[in-house]
Amino acid sequence: MRAVLWMAVLLGSGCPRAAPPVADAGTVAPTPDSRNPNAILETLERENLDAELALSPSLATVYGLHREEDRLDDLRSDAQAREVARLRALSSRLRAMDLTALDERHRLARRLLLWRIDGELFDQVEMRPLERDPMVYVQAIIAGVDPFVSSEVLTAERLRPLTARLQKVTPLVAEAKRNLRSAAPELSIKRAIDLGQTVQSFVVEVLPRLVATADAKQLDDFRNASGDAARALDDFVGWLKRDLLPRAHGEAALGHDRFAEKLRLLIGAKLSPARLLLCSERALERARARYEEATRALLAPRPGAGLDAAKIVEEDQERPEELQATVQSTLSALVDFSSEHHLIDPARPMRPRVSAMPPGRWGLLQTSGVGVLETRPREPIVWVDNLEIPSDDSLTEKRRKQLQSESLRVLNRSMVQLTLLHDVLGHLVVDDASRRAVGLDEKIFASPIFSEGFSHDVEGVVLEAGYAVGDRKLAWVAARAELLRAVRLVAAVRLHAFSGKIEDVANLMADQAGLDDQQARSEVERALRDPLVMAEALGKLIIETLRRDYLALHPAVTPGDFYRALLLHGAIPLGEVRGLLLPQDGGELVAEDL
Repeated sequence: MRAVLWMAVLLGSGCPRAAPPVADAGTVAPTPDSRNPNAILETLERENLDAELALSPSLATVYGLHREEDRLDDLRSDAQAREVARLRALSSRLRAMDLTALDERHRLARRLLLWRIDGELFDQVEMRPLERDPMVYVQAIIAGVDPFVSSEVLTAERLRPLTARLQKVTPLVAEAKRNLRSAAPELSIKRAIDLGQTVQSFVVEVLPRLVATADAKQLDDFRNASGDAARALDDFVGWLKRDLLPRAHGEAALGHDRFAEKLRLLIGAKLSPARLLLCSERALERARARYEEATRALLAPRPGAGLDAAKIVEEDQERPEELQATVQSTLSALVDFSSEHHLIDPARPMRPRVSAMPPGRWGLLQTSGVGVLETRPREPIVWVDNLEIPSDDSLTEKRRKQLQSESLRVLNRSMVQLTLLHDVLGHLVVDDASRRAVGLDEKIFASPIFSEGFSHDVEGVVLEAGYAVGDRKLAWVAARAELLRAVRLVAAVRLHAFSGKIEDVANLMADQAGLDDQQARSEVERALRDPLVMAEALGKLIIETLRRDYLALHPAVTPGDFYRALLLHGAIPLGEVRGLLLPQDGGELVAEDL
């Protein structure tokens, strides 16, 4: 168990920004034929990615390349203003291109590049995150440090760039204090305070324990840098509390029009908020019915009053010393089943290595994928916490075992299966498809609606195919997860598009998903801070509709065939996917009964 939370997942509000070019850092891209429109477009793609990488070196690591690891992302307001001007100029150039001169693949590449540009411009110009969201700055620090804590120790080679990044925390905090305005929402400020304190504790308590061998000068530089970074974070948190928070008056909700535009950019097609609310409420009704049915099935063999389905599931625990082996065997069974039933490509079974969680990371079970532009062969990893409770005189042996048991209740056997379904057969399969896509923007787009929706959808498809048939606990956990995701979708639409009241939406979440008051309030605040809590349920709805319409035209197609067609171009916007798979209907995203 780890005393310090380490949050490595960035809470971005749209499509991720770009990564470096496909060519390795030491190679030179071939000079294109300046008369060839297709080659010109490829040059624009590479130039755009290089420009974005200059602003955000942490993205190089995300995509599997290691460049400029001594820098944090550039969040200076003047640098971001220059980036907006550059993107507008590039957008104008792309829109002026002669589409008839491009082949089909490059027409798609142009559309994808425009979607990414439009999404970034919307975020920077309409949302103004540098002025309104202190989380942006905390996340930049997390993104800068996270790549260095994915192993047991910090070697001297890795300590140098980490030290350089820690040295840049102080100027980044100073920039944050210059940029942030009173228009920042209170919820975002409070979240930044909590996460800033977490990161500060991590820098002070955990990072020093990861250092392996280094000479005296390196160690001295690292200690000074980590101390300065911790003090800067402490100062930033204090400033947020005493200065920005008391005068904050920003509205967290996007509002109807901005939500509609954000939705269009995320899915790559128009979908009115009113239509989405109707569809999401129907999906919630269906999810609620499936959950109630799964609950009755789970409790049926156990007649009696006072039975708790959640408790039955949570008490189905593995012993701590056998947890890693259980994860490995469960993973193998899932991959074998999906491969035998052709739900995933039998020639490319996804078999990540299962390993103990590194001490610098927090969590019970998480995956580490391979960057979509990775040039060095590497296998994905599933990390499992060993659930060891650190020695502490304040903890009795009884209390240590209690804490261990509480973790095992969360990581029960059914939850292990569902998590592996979602993360391995979902996210890692999507990442693999993106790596194999042909175009550069196909590789890096990583639409959250696609990725999260696919990962949610694959859970139900695998279970419907007969995996763990008769396992009522797993069926209940899957139905419970679907219900919670469905109610998050309804909550996000009501809050951001229809001025939903916090109390009303919290009551909805409590009534529909069985959350207590504190849990419901926490979920509502999360949805207000980040409308992408709707990604899983929304993506699943769109994929289900697309599958139904696609199978109606191709009745001989299997679920695995559909998935391979769906993944052919990577995780691009689902509106674009529909247009590619169903060109005869004009690529309309929403059928009549989504």
